[in-house]
Amino acid sequence: MNIFNLRKRLIQDYASFVSSFVNIRDPKIREYVEEGFASGSLWPQALVQLNVSSEQGEPVYEPIGEGLIHEGCARVFQQVSDLFARGIE
Repeated sequence: MNIFNLRKRLIQDYASFVSSFVNIRDPKIREYVEEGFASGSLWPQALVQLNVSSEQGEPVYEPIGEGLIHEGCARVFQQVSDLFARGIE
C-alpha cells in the first residue's frame, strides 16, 4: 500500500463529499471556497513518522525517487535506523 496514494484518495473522496452539499450563491464567496478546494488548503499536509514496530515497507529511496518525499529524508531515516540497530533509543 502506498500511503501517499491512500491520502490522495481519502482527500478526493472527502472533498467530493463536502462539495456535494455546498451551495454558495454569492459568486465571490463561491470562487473563494472553490479555490480552497482546488488548492488543497482545506486539507492538512501528510505527516510522515517513524514507527519501529511497523512492518517494514519499501526502501526510502523509492518515494524519494518518485518525488513524494524530500531527498533529505534518506539521511534522517538512515541515522534513525542506525541508532535502533545499535540499540540506542
